[in-house]
Amino acid sequence: MDKRKILIIKLSGALTALLLLLTFFSNTIHNLNVPGVVVGARGTGVTSSITRSEGLLEFPDNIGIYAEYSGRFVLAAFNGDRVDEGDLLFTIHADVDNILERLETDNDRLARVLLNRTRNQTELAQAQSQLATLSPAPFLAREIAMPDLSTFDHEETRLAAEIDRARDHLATQQILFNAGGIAQAALTEATHRLETLEAQRERNAQSRAIIMENYQRNLATAEEENRISQEQISRNLENERTAINRRIGDLQLALQLLDIEEAEIRRQITEHQERIDEDGVAHVYAEFSAIVQEIPGGPQTGSFIDRGRRVFSLALEDENTYHVTAFFHESLGITAEPGILRQTTLNIPALRENGIPGIMQRVTPEGGRLRADISFQLDRNVFGGERIEVVVEDFSMQRGEVLPNYAIRQDAAGDFILYLEREANTLLGYSYFARRMPINVVQRGDRSTAFVMLLDELEGPIILRSDRPISAGDRVRMIGEE
Repeated sequence: MDKRKILIIKLSGALTALLLLLTFFSNTIHNLNVPGVVVGARGTGVTSSITRSEGLLEFPDNIGIYAEYSGRFVLAAFNGDRVDEGDLLFTIHADVDNILERLETDNDRLARVLLNRTRNQTELAQAQSQLATLSPAPFLAREIAMPDLSTFDHEETRLAAEIDRARDHLATQQILFNAGGIAQAALTEATHRLETLEAQRERNAQSRAIIMENYQRNLATAEEENRISQEQISRNLENERTAINRRIGDLQLALQLLDIEEAEIRRQITEHQERIDEDGVAHVYAEFSAIVQEIPGGPQTGSFIDRGRRVFSLALEDENTYHVTAFFHESLGITAEPGILRQTTLNIPALRENGIPGIMQRVTPEGGRLRADISFQLDRNVFGGERIEVVVEDFSMQRGEVLPNYAIRQDAAGDFILYLEREANTLLGYSYFARRMPINVVQRGDRSTAFVMLLDELEGPIILRSDRPISAGDRVRMIGEE
């Protein structure tokens, strides 16, 4: 009897163990058919969007440097060297005859200028005297008075001077713009100023012409009352006065040009005398900061160089500052929206330079796209024309709850996320289910989304992704955490 009880107990235990084993394996096999999910906790941060484009590095302005004497040539600066104002570029061991020939040429030019100026001054005095003594013949009939044109003449003189100054200013602004010292708006303003003055000058000339036309019309009306001969005298007098005034204007302009030429020749003479030392060696120094660019086949140290030959070029730079122009889709926006921080970085593959901070100077519409003018600094020699990769990233300054874009889901009811809920259903473990949480999206970025939950706090971790499509209420299994 005792053996029978023992056998029954053993059989019962074995059966119980078998049932437990079958339950475990059935639960495991069932879990293998359940979608796997990766979960993670909520985080706070900001969203960002990235826009990419390409551009070309703008070429610096190049200034050619030429030999002003013939002689043995010695380089002091070489290709790629950065030189500052006052640095020695090269020397030329010129012979005495060459130096004297150069000075003699300059003195001859100066003498010709002085002689021409004396002649023009004499002719100007004669024309002014002739104009002062010019007077009409006696007129017995109705007199047709000459209109007063002094207002227009004064306006012409003023506008001519203003236009000269505006042209000089525009040239200066163009140089500054090419060097990156000013914005496009300043150059446009200078151009508009010159165009406005020229238009005013044209209107003044037209008004003056209208008055003269009225004068001629009145004079024609008085033809019947005036003697034909006296009318001819008056016309001849007017033509002579106009011719004299034109001649005076031409002589005055020629004198101004001669004064400028004289000043330039005297400057060159002084400069040449200062460059030549007592041994007959001409020293040429940099007049501005730049990068030396050799010319293929250019003169080499120790060779003989002829006067007027180009030695090399100087590429202007602005304290290692360079410029690049890139074009973007209109979605970039001319300026960053309020609360947006814009960060611009540049990559130069040819130089293996990456992540260079850039400054977006301005963004303007052009041909259905947005043109971005970007400046950056690089402590190495760059000659221009290199391809530039431009990366613009806009960061939202509104901090909030943030998840990767792939964790945000959407259906007809709106945006939502799924979170993991744990339930106990067996003696061997827990079951996990996907639950829905509606959200309100604040801002979407290229990689993450900021949101606000519309219901109470979550009871479990957020489901970031799954190995197959899932919906709210599906049974899932956790296969990883981030």
